[in-house]
Amino acid sequence: MDDFSLDELKLAFTYHLAQQIVGADGEVAPAEAQFVERTFPELLMVRSGFVAEDGSFTARWREALGEALLRLPELSVAERVAMVDTLFDAAMADASLLEVEADTVRRAARLLALDDEQVGLLVERWQTVEAPAQPRRSE
Repeated sequence: MDDFSLDELKLAFTYHLAQQIVGADGEVAPAEAQFVERTFPELLMVRSGFVAEDGSFTARWREALGEALLRLPELSVAERVAMVDTLFDAAMADASLLEVEADTVRRAARLLALDDEQVGLLVERWQTVEAPAQPRRSE
């Protein structure tokens, strides 16, 4: 088993969930693709050993995802909230919040062991962002 830095674990976790979020409606909008490219540069993914030169994910990537679920919930609340904020930014990259995207962000918060009160505070803060009051359903 590999020894991963906390930064590598954060990268693996947030990239994995951001990909789920931007692809939630079956298509990746140009603004969503730009968000992913800007937030998770390909060179960073290759240098971390998560992506091979041919673009495929490596065994190291899969190991990091598993370890992330064990170690990231031990981070400070502020660090975990920052990760969830990044995922919310992914959900809002196309200026539209789908219900399935919001559900994925909430699931990430739970995986990071944020309690309902902490998640509620995040949701309240997000609702001040120019977004629909209620997430719209994907079609």
